[in-house]
Parts: sequence; C-alpha cells; structure tokens
Amino acid sequence: MSEHVAPSTTDVLRSLRLLRSADPGDRKRGIVTLTSLSDDPRVVQVFEYLYENDPDLSVRQMAWQAINQQGPSVPAPALRPARSQPRPAAVRTSALSAELADLDLFTRPLFLVNPANQKIVARLTRAAPRPRSGRLILLLVGLLLLVTGLLLGWVLPGWIEWYRLEQDGARTLGYTLGLDVRASGDATHYYVTYSFSTDRGNPGAPIYTGEQRVRERIFRALATDTPIEVVFVRGDPMISRLTHANPADMQRNRFTLAAAGLLALTLLLLLLRAVQTRRASRSAGKQILWGRALACTGRMDEDGDFYLKLRYSFRTPAGETITGQLSQIRNDLKRARLPEPGTPLAIYYRSNASYRVL
Repeated sequence: MSEHVAPSTTDVLRSLRLLRSADPGDRKRGIVTLTSLSDDPRVVQVFEYLYENDPDLSVRQMAWQAINQQGPSVPAPALRPARSQPRPAAVRTSALSAELADLDLFTRPLFLVNPANQKIVARLTRAAPRPRSGRLILLLVGLLLLVTGLLLGWVLPGWIEWYRLEQDGARTLGYTLGLDVRASGDATHYYVTYSFSTDRGNPGAPIYTGEQRVRERIFRALATDTPIEVVFVRGDPMISRLTHANPADMQRNRFTLAAAGLLALTLLLLLLRAVQTRRASRSAGKQILWGRALACTGRMDEDGDFYLKLRYSFRTPAGETITGQLSQIRNDLKRARLPEPGTPLAIYYRSNASYRVL
C-alpha cells in the first residue's frame, strides 16, 4: 500500500491560488493536492463549496469524489446540483494548521476597503493567458520570415540587375540571333536571343549574348538578324537586357509586393509580441494576495464622516506574515455591520515594502 504524503506549505498555498483560478483545470489540480487533507473540516468545507457552486460540472464531480472518498454520503452532481448537507468531520490537529487557516478565506465573502477596487481584483485574479499564444506568434513569425526570405531570394537578383542597369547602363545596337516560343502550363512565353558588342566601331571587340522574354506583339515584329537596342552594364557586359519591356518584370513586382506585405505582417506580429512581453514584464511581481481582518472599528469625525479603522494581516509569497493598520472613509458603513475578525481581504502586492489593501 502506498502512503499519502502530506502536501507541503508551498503546495497548500499554490492549491489555494489554483482554486480561485478561472480555469477549471487549475481548480481540479487544486482539489487533487488538498484531497490528502480531506479529514480536516475546513478542507471538506471548501470541497462542499465547490460541489455546490462551481460552474463546471467536471469540477463539481471531482469535489464530490473528494468528499465521498469513504463512500457516497451526498448525491453525485447533476447539471444543477442541489445544495448538499454539511458532512460531519472529525476535528484533527494538522501539521499545516496555520496554512489551512487560509482555507476560510475561500468560502467567506471578500471585504474591499475601497469598493472601487473591484475592477482591480477582477483583472488581477482572472486566469493568465496561455503561453502557447506567445509560442504561436513566434512560430508564425518564423514561418513568415521563411516565406519572405524565399520570395526575396527569388526577386532580389533581378532587382540588383535592374538597379545596376539603371545606374551604370549604356545603350548599344545589337542583333537578334533567335526567336523561341515556349509553353509553360496553360501559358505561352516568347523569348529573344540577341548579341551585341560594347564597341561597335572595333571589329575585334568581343561579342556578348543574352536572352530575354518579350511580349507577343514585340516577338511577332522581330525576325532573325534584326537590329535591336540593348542596355548593358559598363564594366560588366554580361549583365544586359533589351530596352523592350520584359513581362517577367510584372511577376517580379508582384512577388516583391507579396514579400513586402509579408514582411509588414511579420513586423506587426513582432510588435504585438513585444507589447505582450512588455505588459507581462510590467505585471511581473504584481499579484493579488489574500489577507484577513484582525479587528475593525468605526468612528464619526466632526464633519460627519465615518472612518473605518482596520487591522489586517496577510502572508507573502515567501511565507512571511505582515500585519498593519489603515483608516478609510466609508460613509456607506455608518449603519452597516463592520467586518468581523477573519473576514477575507484582497492585497495588491508587489513587494513587502510596496502593497495596498484593496
């Protein structure tokens, strides 16, 4: 038989945070950790609270199983479970009694020193976004960069040649050597092979050749050994082209626009990722901790305002207990019942020196 090892203080505190998560999976993990302490009446109270109130059926079923480990004493949860009767439980001293005292904070109503802080509590206690979204963005960015690189690798040499011809190009008269019609799928392309010399007045000057795709109209007007104007790069005559338009240039322009669009989308995704990272870094260290009221009194001042005086305590993520006292004007509590000792409080915590009771 395997023995159940009691969870550590860290495990209990982590489970309490999981039970308050908006993710049903987190709440179920919290139940699993606390199941070994189910003979503590406070733990049973938490399971019963989940059994009665949790919006997720699978969480209610797991809470039901945790309550009924020794055999069913309450009915299994349905879509809308009836309120269960509290199950008697033997009182037993736990080695984690100080930590388990925080379980009372789970089922008692939260008191806000300033009711306007409700939005802060809701924002900081909601489930954190899944890290897979960030990985998905990075994966998509990598894919876009790959496609953009392939497109640029396809069109960049043509743009480099075009730029050199525009900057250092010289014109000369050449001659057609051949005309060729090629089929590519359902399309037909027309090519001209030509020759030219960089020094027409010198019979011994080298002859260079080239090939270029042209429009059908130009192709039909040409014949072999027809004079045709050629542009070549000074100092590098191997780079040349006809002065007639090349239909491939339109394709290159389309690829360039596609690459530019993908690059812009990549930059946008990187910006989005940077914003997410910045927000995450800003939120790092900011969290809601749960404290409790130690004592609460109220008094009227000379102006008729009702001052609430509250002593509180809470436990830091490192396990330290911090106590303090504050005053707050709460005219809405003049005739209301003040928080009793043990009432849960929400602490906006950044460090031991920087926190605020909400």
